[in-house]
Amino acid sequence: MLDGKVMPFEKETHDIKIRQPNGTFKTETLEVRRTVQGPIIREDRGDPIALRVAGLDRPFMLEEYWQMNTAHNFAAYQKAVSRLEVPTFNIIYADRDGHIEYLWNATMPRRGKGDLAYWAGIVPGDKSETLWNGYLKYDELPKVIDPPNGFVHNTNDPPWNAAWPNTLDPANCPAYLAPVNMSFRAERSLRMLTEHDNITYDQFVELKHSTEAELADRILPDLLSAADKYGTALAKQAADVLAMWDRHVEAESEGAEEPYLPRRVRRRRLWWQGRACRWERPGGDWFQCRWRRS
Repeated sequence: MLDGKVMPFEKETHDIKIRQPNGTFKTETLEVRRTVQGPIIREDRGDPIALRVAGLDRPFMLEEYWQMNTAHNFAAYQKAVSRLEVPTFNIIYADRDGHIEYLWNATMPRRGKGDLAYWAGIVPGDKSETLWNGYLKYDELPKVIDPPNGFVHNTNDPPWNAAWPNTLDPANCPAYLAPVNMSFRAERSLRMLTEHDNITYDQFVELKHSTEAELADRILPDLLSAADKYGTALAKQAADVLAMWDRHVEAESEGAEEPYLPRRVRRRRLWWQGRACRWERPGGDWFQCRWRRS
């Protein structure tokens, strides 16, 4: 059903040979049903779920990479990268003439409604307003070219702070484009870059391999103070471990693993120098320990 009109499935079958444990092959027939949105990949309580994939109509990714890498100037590079055959990736450019660019590169569908949260889930397929056709053009994608601060950066995070002070405003882009947040990794990168007016190549390599944790600088002082002031005896024991942390993530950095371990792999007991500290909160999440005012 699309805009009140019944749309029959397009159907096709494929014979698939499946190898058996004894080395023989068994043939099974796979039926593929397609809608105007795309192929049906599963059913949810009887409702068909179709998948629409961006970029399937753009097969020249390697050719675009070749043209990008053989461009002799910024104009030729922009001509190549603006083809948008490469489906994703943050791309940074620099040349001998002093031009630099950060591009939030994507084959981004042009959508008529909704924000990122809306499009992250299953959207109704019975109305053409959710059926995207076409992509945003190169000129519409977030990018920073020759910013006054003299550098661009990205740490696999949203594009909004590719230069500092930032020159991109999320309000000027579609709400479905990218999340509006900033990771500690990106903050550490910007901190290191802005602390230097000029950076030699050797300094750049040293900064690139820095293991100092922005998370520690941001939260440890308040966290340790709160544990000392309001924490139980067990919370204070855990705080003692973090107080020993050198704020780096090295093999010898005691306590560094605690803020970074995913909750699913944390244990209910913390062993450190032969002492066992039992987490107060089931699930073992240090940052969600109960702190009670005394």
